[in-house]
Amino acid sequence: MPQNIWLRCLQHLERELPVEDINTWIRPLQPVFDRKRTRLMAPNDYVRDHISHHYLERIRDIFEHLGEPRESAVIEV
Repeated sequence: MPQNIWLRCLQHLERELPVEDINTWIRPLQPVFDRKRTRLMAPNDYVRDHISHHYLERIRDIFEHLGEPRESAVIEV
């Protein structure tokens, strides 16, 4: 079920963001699903920091909208 949440989150982001942003920043993220959270694994510190500053709050908003706790989405390298 968590993978479904990430796919639904991606669908929301694809409707909101330019395709260049999706391909540059969002698609490189690799989700890893734990019991209580979705760890979005960035390929490097630069991508992690950019996501943290520009997209993480929106990703958390979408998770919350989809019925998941906001804190369940985290970004890591």
